[in-house]
Amino acid sequence: MRRPWQLGVMRSCAALVFLPAAAFGQSTTTPPELVEKERIVEASPPPKHRWETAELGRQLQKREIVAARRRSRALIRISSERYMRVNEDTQLAILPSLMRGRPLGLEIQKGEVYLHSREATADLGIKTPTVEALPNGTQFLVQVDADGKTTFTMFEGSVELVNAHGELTLGPLEYGVVEPGQKPRRTARIDAKSPLIQWCLYYPGVIHLPELGLSE
Repeated sequence: MRRPWQLGVMRSCAALVFLPAAAFGQSTTTPPELVEKERIVEASPPPKHRWETAELGRQLQKREIVAARRRSRALIRISSERYMRVNEDTQLAILPSLMRGRPLGLEIQKGEVYLHSREATADLGIKTPTVEALPNGTQFLVQVDADGKTTFTMFEGSVELVNAHGELTLGPLEYGVVEPGQKPRRTARIDAKSPLIQWCLYYPGVIHLPELGLSE
């Protein structure tokens, strides 16, 4: 029997197959943009924050909230080299800089997002109900449960997790969990031969075994 966190990662990996082949372009300084959607994706722009349908090509303002509803997904271009897959039942906010040297912030309020980049580092900070994160990774998954419990799955790169109770640095191929009122903790190391990772690696062009430094 697979554990709940394994099933969550498998659902998220399934969504990665929808990443377009042209997802990596030339440098740009444009705001984050909704470039792909499935079914119901809504946005709530400041200052009134009223929900409205988010159409393709929508440029997202800072402090705007975006939600992919049930059985819906979205792809947001954060920069020319970084894309974010937003899975169903996910809500997040685009924020101004959360940390020095990071011009953009993401507040993941609930749900699952997968970030993939061709850049060496991530010029953004991430916030959830239980932790603030400083990623230096190019491929990672963030899951936020209804109670705020946050799970980071690092496929490539590293991330620093910090809250009032402690801090933790995750490296490539590691999982980390932050529960309400608890310090961040490392839970496991990704096993290249596990059905979970093999399932993720099944789709060509999404996550490649050589890129992750794994051996079959």
